Amino acid sequence: MRQELSLDDMKKIELSILKKFDEICKENNIEYSLAYGTMLGAVRHHGFIPWDDDIDVYMKRDQYEKLLSLMYCDNKYEIKSHRYSKEYYYPFAKMVDKTTEINEPWRADKNMGLYIDIFPLDICSEPIDKKWLRKCQRYVNIAYLMGHKLSHHKSLSPRYAVKLLFLLVTYPFKKNLIKKADRLCSSQKNGGYYSMLVQMTAIDDFIKREKLSGVEYIDFEDEKFPVYKEYDYLLTKQYGDYMTPPPLEEQISNHYFKAYMK
Repeated sequence: MRQELSLDDMKKIELSILKKFDEICKENNIEYSLAYGTMLGAVRHHGFIPWDDDIDVYMKRDQYEKLLSLMYCDNKYEIKSHRYSKEYYYPFAKMVDKTTEINEPWRADKNMGLYIDIFPLDICSEPIDKKWLRKCQRYVNIAYLMGHKLSHHKSLSPRYAVKLLFLLVTYPFKKNLIKKADRLCSSQKNGGYYSMLVQMTAIDDFIKREKLSGVEYIDFEDEKFPVYKEYDYLLTKQYGDYMTPPPLEEQISNHYFKAYMK
């Protein structure tokens, strides 16, 4: 019988993934930053947000490409990308602990273990090219849909039927559509903004390029990890008064899957 992992167990494993990721980046002179709730946890709690277990990092596109070129894989860890991982259907990368396994009910990926998310920050023109942005959004939405499992639906609703038909028709082009989303998001080489275009929730969240001038190391759990020096600007932009925790009723984990040791 598989050993199910507790939330604390998962946090320890995800922290170990982050430590290995940090080691790889240091060895290869790759700059990255903790991102979103992980950055907030580092600044406000000096570690995980107590009710959450996510670890997100992001990096500028040129650093992301340098990371992917390593195609990193050892006996325990693997950096997955749709470019070279056969059964991987996300438009961004993950670093996975291969000694664990999870079952994500709303995403299809074989052999997925506990992971950290790795997002590229892409350049956007100034002013924003809205036509290009809408096209990015359309292909990113398609890319996400490509990875959805349908087996968790309990009834054949009209929405489910449309999604099933779409996936059946587009299945032969699955990888090409995801690659198209990736190429489109990274297509602008000059501009005044960065945005995480491969993440639907942040696709119209623009950061002035001068606001990402470098990193500094701050405490996260039992070690120090990099955050962009302008973390106050970034966190205020996303969360407002980020140093004030939300009310108790909103301190809810985003955790949605079970994890096991293999």
